[in-house]
Amino acid sequence: MSISAFLKDKLIESTLLNRELFPALYLSLHNGDPGEWGDNEITGSDFARVPFQAKRGAPGAILNADTMESVAMPEGVITHFGVWNEATGGEFLLGDELAQPMTVLPEQNRRLSLRFGAGDLLLRIG
Repeated sequence: MSISAFLKDKLIESTLLNRELFPALYLSLHNGDPGEWGDNEITGSDFARVPFQAKRGAPGAILNADTMESVAMPEGVITHFGVWNEATGGEFLLGDELAQPMTVLPEQNRRLSLRFGAGDLLLRIG
């Protein structure tokens, strides 16, 4: 089944960009594929999800509108990111693989931050 670019954009407008439905969105980081449920979300080292301000990207896609920075990264390899409707708990909405995995070494733990410039994160529907 194929979905048109028009319908993908309408789905994004009526869901992810709809502030009544989703007053806020939050970025999570993962050490494996989050799948459909947000699995493999990193925890520890005071890491917390950060606010994600979405904007329209290419047809059927959203981008992060602002520069974002995740701090207090725990040790390990970060391979994926996700978007949630709550800062803690909540519902996992969608996710994707990072363009380049990031390894956080033990000596970097708590001091390293991961920074995404505006437009660095691209999420596509379908």
